[in-house]
Amino acid sequence: MSNDSVMNFFFGKITPGGVEGTIRQLSRAWYVLAAIQAVLLGFLVFERASPPANLVDPLLCALGGYFLARRKSRAVAVSLFLYALLSSAITLAAGLGMATGGRNVILALATIVIAWRGIHATWVYFSSRKLRTAWGRVAAISAVVLVALVAIFIGVFYWAIRNHHSEDEDTMSLLTMGAVVATLVLVMAPLTWRYPFAISPGGVDVATVFD
Repeated sequence: MSNDSVMNFFFGKITPGGVEGTIRQLSRAWYVLAAIQAVLLGFLVFERASPPANLVDPLLCALGGYFLARRKSRAVAVSLFLYALLSSAITLAAGLGMATGGRNVILALATIVIAWRGIHATWVYFSSRKLRTAWGRVAAISAVVLVALVAIFIGVFYWAIRNHHSEDEDTMSLLTMGAVVATLVLVMAPLTWRYPFAISPGGVDVATVFD
């Protein structure tokens, strides 16, 4: 990739005509970030320098990239941006010796820029297609997801207590993150696929978007 292409990817103008291609590029960028994290964290876990629960990070990046491309979702884009801010804060804290974690500041900054571009691109897509948000669906699905998440958490902790794993921090953190991912994949994704948050002005569901 040439320097001009790199600059255009990170800082180029996002237009309604090219927004779908931009979203596809950003989705691939999240896959690349997932691969980089998987390699780095896999090595650290192998060396016992990082807990296995941290391997959830590349999984979240990959899932985020997939749903960003398939749904062109503002909600997914915002979630990825919040994730980027959180992971970057942890990176900064690790660099200052205040926490454990990765210390690659350049990678953290790139993640924030990619996530911010995702928000911009999905907003351009939403506006250019003249879509509107079905807030009733947002409220109903959010309530269902919250109930499902609580139920899964209760099941996970009950299993951990029954099997004497409740005091194992690595196991509990891995189970907790697993519960969150399971809720997103098994509950939220199917519901928002069947009842997308975005509908056209005529009331027809837009199945390729998330909100």
